[in-house]
Amino acid sequence: FFWSARDWLLTQSRRERQGENQSRDKVKGGSARQMPDRLKRLLWVLCLNGAILGIEGLLQRFSGTDKLLWLVQPVFNRDGIAQFGPYSYRSNAAAYFNLLWPVCLGFWWCLRKERHMSRHSGETLSHEASFLLRPCTVIMAVCPLVSMSRGGAMVAAGQMVLALALLLAGAKRILWRQVLGMAAIFVAVLVLVTGYGWDPLMARLKTMDQDKMSGRVEIYQNCRQMLEDFPMFGSGPGTFCSVYQYYRERTTQEWMAQAHDDWLETRATFGWVGFSLVLAALLVVLPHWSWGAGMPIPRTLVMMLWLAIVGCLAHARFDFPLQIHSILTLFLLLCVILSCSSRRC
Repeated sequence: FFWSARDWLLTQSRRERQGENQSRDKVKGGSARQMPDRLKRLLWVLCLNGAILGIEGLLQRFSGTDKLLWLVQPVFNRDGIAQFGPYSYRSNAAAYFNLLWPVCLGFWWCLRKERHMSRHSGETLSHEASFLLRPCTVIMAVCPLVSMSRGGAMVAAGQMVLALALLLAGAKRILWRQVLGMAAIFVAVLVLVTGYGWDPLMARLKTMDQDKMSGRVEIYQNCRQMLEDFPMFGSGPGTFCSVYQYYRERTTQEWMAQAHDDWLETRATFGWVGFSLVLAALLVVLPHWSWGAGMPIPRTLVMMLWLAIVGCLAHARFDFPLQIHSILTLFLLLCVILSCSSRRC
């Protein structure tokens, strides 16, 4: 999936092959490097799909149903407050939206900047549809806070602060319309969260110490015994659910299928050797924009991609987002974009 997606992204569109963008190489005061057509198409699909998913999740939460998509009641987490959208576990939903809304924000910022630069160069670019990305960002940023996921809410709050700081610090020239537009996004998020979901979320945050992170402390203690028995090569990828039962202190403890810590579970199942290979792959992909060759991508979008990935990795410290196929697929897609990126034309 990674390599096929990378090959597709690096292939020029028909319009690009015909050289229709060659006249946009230079503008007053620098180069107007437009994002590749296929990258824009991919980001539009991800952002619009995420917004639709967020609307569905919000409507499902407000309706009070305990069935996913109003159709299926899951085996686990049968209470509607523990679900969100098509996810039977609200934290997985929060991780998905936290992985996507910073990218949507960065995409909007870059399209608006392209439009501003094209006006100064006397060119006409069709970015009128970029206004759709603002409500998409608001919807997706609200979902982790309304989902009642404590980890998702903390990651979302941290990402919002960092996103604001990165966008303002990385702008060579502050465009006040963009700043006001971004401020409107965060104000809308705060208003919506305050109107619904703030009190229940604060109540859950206050009980974090009392319930020992929903029993995670007990799981982590058992997993450390697995690390001692399988230090180098691990118990084998995908074996956690089968092996965990032998490391419970007593049979009355729950038989967990995930460690609620992807970092810890990866070390237990892959060992230090496999864990090091995974980290090496990330260390190759994440800074690729700085030194690698590929398609030119604006720095702002790259920073938002970094923020999204780092947020997901932080969430993986106390949950299992990368065990879920939809989240893992989106995570890989963002890594694909970074692996294709370059700061040079």
